[in-house]
Amino acid sequence: MNSQSEPVVEYRQSIAAILIYYVISFKFMLAMFTGGIVAILDYLNYKNTKLVFEPIFLVFVTGSLKTYSKEIPYEDIKTVRVEQSIIGKYLNYGSVFIEMKDGLDSILFKHVEDPESVRRAVQQRYVKADKIKVA
Repeated sequence: MNSQSEPVVEYRQSIAAILIYYVISFKFMLAMFTGGIVAILDYLNYKNTKLVFEPIFLVFVTGSLKTYSKEIPYEDIKTVRVEQSIIGKYLNYGSVFIEMKDGLDSILFKHVEDPESVRRAVQQRYVKADKIKVA
């Protein structure tokens, strides 16, 4: 894969999905009880969480006070699936689960707007990586 032909693409969490999660899970009550500390930490986590499509690697970054990142070569991806609740299907958000070939590592990217488009983008890149590796 050539870095000139494949631009870097980023996917972020949906703020609407996170707000709905806050209401459904009553997490807003916990946020009020802690004086907003939980809400601040969740906001920082939201701002720092992203899935980045580099030319050769898929990079997952998350964290609130401490940032955690994981780089995965596309050729090491085994499966990609989407999980959506009933509300998520209606409002077009959900989670993208990416499993590695070794079965020991995975990525769960939650609260994603249009998770099917993210799934297709990952699949397109790891299928292309397998073709290049085999050829």
